Amino acid sequence: MKRKKFLKQLRKKRPNLKIGNEIQSLSGDGFAVYLNWTNKTLMLHKYQNGQFKSKTCKKTPYWETDNGIWIAGFSNCNEAKNFCLETNNFLQKHFGVSYSVNEHRACGAYEDCKKEG
Repeated sequence: MKRKKFLKQLRKKRPNLKIGNEIQSLSGDGFAVYLNWTNKTLMLHKYQNGQFKSKTCKKTPYWETDNGIWIAGFSNCNEAKNFCLETNNFLQKHFGVSYSVNEHRACGAYEDCKKEG
């Protein structure tokens, strides 16, 4: 897959999002998505006061690695989930690759997304 092409399109389509190394730190409350290139997964994570609730959310100090990339800037689960569905559709259409969408339980994303319906 041509990651650079995908990321360029994403930055053009969603300029308000922070992607990969553009993220210096998180602030406030919100949701972030980890796009795992290796496992073909889009995982939703919740953060509060700029911190992930669980150490299992972000295991390295880097926002961008060979295995995946972080995308931050979602105010709620529905916004993050819609982004994931749109991203999956884009990846299927342009690269023929399907990604699963999941909410991370350890940080509370699963429970919050369940509440939002």
